[in-house]
Amino acid sequence: METQRETRPYWGELPKLKAWRERQGLSLTDLAISVGITKATLSRIETGQRRPSVDTALALEEVTGIKRWHFRPDLWAPRRRA
Repeated sequence: METQRETRPYWGELPKLKAWRERQGLSLTDLAISVGITKATLSRIETGQRRPSVDTALALEEVTGIKRWHFRPDLWAPRRRA
């Protein structure tokens, strides 16, 4: 029996990343090269089909200035002040 594959994003879309890339006039390939990942991997991260590794999240933060917890809130959630 064949099972249906889940079609919704695995991790959640990252519209902030895609919007930043487009504002900068960068292609997927341009940003992927800057971060050190493949174009396919970056596309999957932007669409939520894949979550970035810790190293990739750090590289994305360094290149884009977008805080790492946007990419991996499971690891770096912002702390609330009491």
